[in-house]
Amino acid sequence: MNYLIRRMTLIALAIFPSLVFSACRLPTPDMGGEEVSPPNYTGYLKKKKNGGIYVKDYGGDKIQYIDVSHLDEAYSAYGGDEKFENLKYGIAVRVWFKNCLPHRRPSADYVEFFSNNPLDQPPGSYFLRR
Repeated sequence: MNYLIRRMTLIALAIFPSLVFSACRLPTPDMGGEEVSPPNYTGYLKKKKNGGIYVKDYGGDKIQYIDVSHLDEAYSAYGGDEKFENLKYGIAVRVWFKNCLPHRRPSADYVEFFSNNPLDQPPGSYFLRR
């Protein structure tokens, strides 16, 4: 049994070094300038329902449900915050999952929106920023 555990640990270290050695660094509201981990999901807010948000993938058609029931608000990329119920459909968002790790049923640690006005859209680089 110990052999199997050691073997799996070595495989994990070889295959997933970024997951093993990197820290998850979330944005700090209203602070900016600090190095943060890349967002896990970027796109456009499509729906709010059942303690979560539905986000349409930037550059694709996939719509992902993301649990936000434990969060009180989302933060603007340029300062300020909004309760989730006040966010408008069609706005650009970036989402960091718990521990910055992908998951089949993701839960957000941090949600950022570009602007709460759907007509105010960011350049494509906003979605790709690392």
